[in-house]
Amino acid sequence: PHPGRRAASAQRAEATAPPASSPQTTFRAEVSPPAYNPYEAMLRPAEPRAVPLANAPQRRPAAIAHPAESQKPPVPTRVYLRVPDMEGETYKKAENLIMIFCDGTVEAVFYDGSTQKYVKHPVKVRLTPAVKDRLVRILGEENVVVK
Repeated sequence: PHPGRRAASAQRAEATAPPASSPQTTFRAEVSPPAYNPYEAMLRPAEPRAVPLANAPQRRPAAIAHPAESQKPPVPTRVYLRVPDMEGETYKKAENLIMIFCDGTVEAVFYDGSTQKYVKHPVKVRLTPAVKDRLVRILGEENVVVK
C-alpha cells in the first residue's frame, strides 16, 4: 500500500461526506406556495356545488317508474292442453313432461276430446319457454293455450 493513495482517498471521502449536524444547526427555507405547487388551488378540496349541465340528459327520479317499465307481461296461471283422449300416446307424453317439471306454479288442465270434458291435473308445472315449446311439439300449436 502506497501512503499517497491512502491520503488521497481519505480526502475524497471527507469531501463527499455530509456535514456533521450539531444541535445548534438549524435550516430555514422559504418557499412561496405558487412556486412550490402551481396546482395547489386545483388540488384543494372545494365546497361541493351542483352545476346543471346544459346538454346532459334529464333522468326521472328513481321513485317514479316509467309507465312502459311498470307493465310486465302477465304471469301464466293455467295451461290448457287438448288431447284426443286420456289413454292415448300424446296424453302420456304431455303428462310425462308435466311430471318431470312438476315444481311449478301453473295448473295443467287437459281437455279430453273423446268425452269433451276438462280434467285438472293434480300436479302444477314449471312452464318455461322450453317446456311450452316441447308441449307444442307434442300436441300441436292449436292444442296448447296459456292463460
